[in-house]
Amino acid sequence: MDRLKTDDGGMDPRLTALEHDMAVVKTDIAVIRSNYVTKADLAEAMGGMREDHAVAFGRMRQDQEAAIGKLREDHATAIGNLRADNAVEFGRLRAHHEAMVGGLRADNAEAFGRMHAQHEAMVGGLRADNAEAFGRMHAQHEAMVGGLRADNAEAFGRMHAHHEATYGGARADHAAAIGAVREDFATAIGSLRTDIAKLEATMLKWFIGTATTLAGLAFAAGRLLH
Repeated sequence: MDRLKTDDGGMDPRLTALEHDMAVVKTDIAVIRSNYVTKADLAEAMGGMREDHAVAFGRMRQDQEAAIGKLREDHATAIGNLRADNAVEFGRLRAHHEAMVGGLRADNAEAFGRMHAQHEAMVGGLRADNAEAFGRMHAQHEAMVGGLRADNAEAFGRMHAHHEATYGGARADHAAAIGAVREDFATAIGSLRTDIAKLEATMLKWFIGTATTLAGLAFAAGRLLH
């Protein structure tokens, strides 16, 4: 027994040291429990954060809905104002367009009226000029034909008188006189034909020129009217 007591007495320092170490561990655990977060504390904190987040999210949703509603109202108001402004501006543009179109129609009608009057005046002048020219040509033609007829009648008269005067003369003289008269008559007929051909050529040129001028005026008037 004394040996056991002696042996137990030798373990006292170790037990003392162990008890000291256990006290330090308990103290450290108490410090850890007091200073560090536990699962319960973490769960409680997470629950509070969730509640705060839900409240903040709800307020944010309400603010967003209010902002979106305000934006919708502002957008609707702006669209209404734009529609009203567009309607007013389109009305002004339409009135201005109608006024411009009316003015252009009136100007076109006046211009076409002046052109028509000028065309009628030009055509009337050309017709009067053509009538006057044809009258002069006809008078010249009648005068030329009358002169040729008078010359022919005079020549035939001279020929008849000469024939009557020289009827009893030699046949050779009579034949020579007839040949001379025929030559004179042929020359007069040739001159008459030449004059008539020149007159016809002149009349044909006038007719072609007049027709070309009238066609050009009609084509120009047609282009202006269309």
